Amino acid sequence: MKKLVWITLLSWVSHVSLAQKTFNEGTITFAATWSGGENVPAEMVDAFPKEIVTYYKGGKSYSGMEINMMGQTMKMDVVMESAPMKMTMLMNMMGQKIGIVSSEEDMKTIMDTIQVSYEYLDFKKQIAGYTCQKVIAKMGAQTMEMFVTKDLVMPLSQYTMTFKGLQGTPLEFSQVQNGLTVKMMATSIKESTVDAGKFVIPEGYMMMTMKEAAAMGLN
Repeated sequence: MKKLVWITLLSWVSHVSLAQKTFNEGTITFAATWSGGENVPAEMVDAFPKEIVTYYKGGKSYSGMEINMMGQTMKMDVVMESAPMKMTMLMNMMGQKIGIVSSEEDMKTIMDTIQVSYEYLDFKKQIAGYTCQKVIAKMGAQTMEMFVTKDLVMPLSQYTMTFKGLQGTPLEFSQVQNGLTVKMMATSIKESTVDAGKFVIPEGYMMMTMKEAAAMGLN
């Protein structure tokens, strides 16, 4: 069970935009609704957070997630940089702290493998104060309904990096990995000062490259 949670966390991560307003610093809060297939235990679905906050400052983003299950707390933090594109994942599971660094070359390899197409529809609705257009995204066999605004430019984050070529910023979307689906909808977008310490990699983690993580089966 715990191994399944770990693999799922990794999958979410390893898997913005013309606008009039550029968002350089602050937070965006998403309501997260999780569901699982028949092979995903209900207690695992219930353990995932119902709210996810991403912090932005300049070209960096940070988000964290805590999973509370079977009396154990598992935490994952992700720091991304836009230029050059880099990502650092920090996982703390039962006292074992592992950090995986994805270099600019690693991220280019990941982005080159992403094949996605979009169909922009006429239907629109308001999300977190922004007018959003309905978009159907197709990634291989997966089809996803999204709502995207062109009125806001957000720095890249772990949740939007896979939407290559999207015309706008997604404020409602779903993702599927390992039989687990999360629907995310923005509930609050706030411009505010963010402590630079949010983006500093703390000590105490065993750091490794993506290649080293793959050799350990952490991919």
